[in-house]
Amino acid sequence: DVAEYLNRSGISAFVLEYRMNPYEAPVCYLDMQRAIRYVRYHADDFGLDRHKIGAMGFSAGGYVAGASEILLGNQPVKYPDYVPDEVDREEGRADFLGLIYPVTNFDVNPNMLCLLAGDDFFDPKKRPKLQKQYSLTAQMGPSGTKTPQFLCYGTKDMLKGMDLYAKQLKECGVPHKTVVLEGAGHGFTLSKKYITWAEQYVAWIKGGAK
Repeated sequence: DVAEYLNRSGISAFVLEYRMNPYEAPVCYLDMQRAIRYVRYHADDFGLDRHKIGAMGFSAGGYVAGASEILLGNQPVKYPDYVPDEVDREEGRADFLGLIYPVTNFDVNPNMLCLLAGDDFFDPKKRPKLQKQYSLTAQMGPSGTKTPQFLCYGTKDMLKGMDLYAKQLKECGVPHKTVVLEGAGHGFTLSKKYITWAEQYVAWIKGGAK
C-alpha cells in the first residue's frame, strides 16, 4: 500500500522482502544494503536518478533501514562464502531514510533482540553486549551517519526510545525531519486519521530530503 501511495505521488518505489528468523543479523540489513546497491546499479534501466535512492521501513523494517545505514554504511559484504559481484561495487548507503515507528534500541525493547541474536539472546552474560551492538541509538555517534532522515512515530506507541533517536539526530547534526503524531499507537501506516505523515514525507522528499 505504501509503495502504491508513493507511486501515485510520483515517487518510484520497490518492496524489499528481507530475511529474518531463522536468519540472524546481519542478514536482514545486508539485504537492505544489497537492495540499495541493486537499484543504484540499475538506475539507468529504471529511469531513476542514482543520487536519489532512498530507503524506508516500518517498525522492524525501520530498524533494518536504519541499521543498514548506521551499522553497515558502505562496508563490503562480510559473510561466510559470499562472493561479491559488480553490484557490490555500488555505494551501499541510501541518499535519505524514512524511518516510521522504527525499533531504535534494545534496552527498552529487549524482546525484539531475539529476532537478531537467536539463541545468544537467552544468555544473560551475552545479552548486554548484544543490546549495545545492535542498538541504533548506541552506535550512532558524532562521526556516524549524515544521511538525511525522516522520522515519524506516535505518542502512544508501545515501542520506546524513538524520542532519544530524534534527539541524537539533532545532536549529531544529521539533517532530519521528525513528525510526532499525538495519540497514535503502533502501526498507523496509511490510516486516514494520521495520513498527514505520508503527505509530509512526500513533500520532504520532493523538497530535497534535508
